Amino acid sequence: MDDALHNALRTALHRTRVAFDDYHGLGEKKAIYGSPGSPLVIASIEIPCYVLDDGTRVLVQGGVIMSLDMAQGTAAGGGGDRIVKFARTKGLAPFIDNDLANMIKNPIKFRVPSGTTAYGYEATILVKLCDASWTLSTTVCWRCSKRLKRRMKVLLLASPWLA
Repeated sequence: MDDALHNALRTALHRTRVAFDDYHGLGEKKAIYGSPGSPLVIASIEIPCYVLDDGTRVLVQGGVIMSLDMAQGTAAGGGGDRIVKFARTKGLAPFIDNDLANMIKNPIKFRVPSGTTAYGYEATILVKLCDASWTLSTTVCWRCSKRLKRRMKVLLLASPWLA
């Protein structure tokens, strides 16, 4: 089979799969509200956010990482693995419940209005992560930067808007 015919068949098969998944609700979730130009702003912290077609409020993975004053991709494997590594630290792990652990391990894959794929977390994840971190920092001598503690405090004060 020549390359042009092979590529045409692959393209047709892909389009058929996408149409089937969309028709049966198996496709990616889609953002219906939000844009990179209108992030959630808490004090000076900007977090890209969207509302998905099923009503879920989502914070973009990179925004969650930056809001916690972490460098993106500092853990092996990149982006989301950074939050997984943070949650698994020896001191913090006991404060992470199963629900939060599952949210961290399974980011939501969705399409932003521009059509690109993004990964994010349900908006409540930030409050839960900050709450666990804050509890740890106030109950034991946990070594984290003053800047991170300030950010967590600001994010926790904003929790009514995230919950």
